[in-house]
Amino acid sequence: MPRALKQIFNKMVFIATLALALFLTGCDSNGPGKSTLQTNLPQDASLYAALNPASHLFLLPDYQKLTADNYLKRYFAPWQPNSNEITFTMPTGHLNIINQEQRTIEGYEKHATKLIQENFQAFDEAWFKNIDAQMDLANYPNRNENAITIANTPLRSLPTAMPVFSNPKYPGEGYPFDNLQIDNVWAGTPVHILQSTLDGQWDLVVTPYIYGWVKSTDLALADNSFVKTWASAKFIVPTKDKIPVNDNAGVFRFNAAIGGLYPFTQVENGYYDIMIPVANQQGHAVIHQARIPADSASPFPLVGNQANVVQLMNQLMGAPYGWGGLYSYRDCTETMRDVFASFGVYMPRSSSEQIHVGQEISLKHLHNSAKLKLIHDNAIPFATVIGFPGHVMLYLGEQKGQPIVFEDLWGLQVFNLMGKEGRAIMGGTVIAPLDLTQKGLIYTKSTLDKSVAMTFVVPPIAEQQAIMVAQQSFVQHPKAMAAYENKPPLFLQRKYLKSIDSPQSHRNNVA
Repeated sequence: MPRALKQIFNKMVFIATLALALFLTGCDSNGPGKSTLQTNLPQDASLYAALNPASHLFLLPDYQKLTADNYLKRYFAPWQPNSNEITFTMPTGHLNIINQEQRTIEGYEKHATKLIQENFQAFDEAWFKNIDAQMDLANYPNRNENAITIANTPLRSLPTAMPVFSNPKYPGEGYPFDNLQIDNVWAGTPVHILQSTLDGQWDLVVTPYIYGWVKSTDLALADNSFVKTWASAKFIVPTKDKIPVNDNAGVFRFNAAIGGLYPFTQVENGYYDIMIPVANQQGHAVIHQARIPADSASPFPLVGNQANVVQLMNQLMGAPYGWGGLYSYRDCTETMRDVFASFGVYMPRSSSEQIHVGQEISLKHLHNSAKLKLIHDNAIPFATVIGFPGHVMLYLGEQKGQPIVFEDLWGLQVFNLMGKEGRAIMGGTVIAPLDLTQKGLIYTKSTLDKSVAMTFVVPPIAEQQAIMVAQQSFVQHPKAMAAYENKPPLFLQRKYLKSIDSPQSHRNNVA
């Protein structure tokens, strides 16, 4: 074989071998088992709202007042520790929490050597036993006090800032998936302290959504006078994200975020005058004054129309993915929760709960073609969540027959021909097709493939009207009214509507 021809042949063999290796390992410059996931759709939510002009208003004013009142009850439930709202939201009875905390720390102690530190070294049992001792669970509850967050603070399942990873060699088990990261709690959030560590560095608290450990320096105790003043105020919600908040002395306090709720006293000269919580020398909450630009916030709740949803979505578009609120970013459920919170619609913390929060249509055990038909026939743009345990997305409508969703996505499962699993990484908030897949020869399991349910976070306008009629009729039925007052509006949607004459829903197979 001529020398030149042999060199060409050898180069082609090398390229083919390299291509095969890349294909079999499912890798690129991002590392083994990882690739970059992209969407070519325009990342402007207003373009998709224009596809659904008939859905401009998704919350009637009277119905929104009902949901917003319910939201505030749940939001301030931690300051009413014996109320039904807390037990309805989460397993907050002392016995339930203590059992969960004991199971959690025992599980970590048992599997310590299988868990990985941020330096890729394994933990040992002694490290977790030291945390166990600090938790002082034998004396639970050693606290029983109302408090408020004075900073945006991470909520942890154990009292430590140290991350705990599963084996990073496997997809979805290394960074950013810190097993201890639960949530991010915005400044100004009501909490109830149940327990403190022996060294006083961490407090176990109940939030409006879940419970966990926060740094004690991020809390201030809320006495009865403070609680009354704060809970009876008027509120604004940010329409822009991460707004720096400095008090009137010029001291930076925190970034106000979409999904947060902030009391205000007046709007003047293009600014909202807001109240912010600050800890005094005794650790008690006192109110300081601050200002937020009026074009960056709006009175709570935001008017329930698509224009306002679009504004919030576009503010969050492209934000990095934050597992459990890591670095004050958001994951998929926190994104959904914070968007709907601005409208006074309560969303629970986990994806497993969010896909069942409203009237539900099951997508389980269906071929994708059947799923697409159900979504096409029934989904309400900007008011329908589609998902599965582990991920949720907001339905925006269809483009060329394909459902389009707004989501905060880490990545998709991908598999090579050898069956090796990897991840195609998106790592942020995007607008994407529901059947988004990785381009190329690697097999991708799309979010459409995995979706098991679609749920209507708010019902159609006709049903909202019927709910309001039903709610008014309760005035004449004291027992029914008492039951209603201890339930969210979903009680009416799922139970009472079955017994009244209301417009027939256009949806089929509603659970």
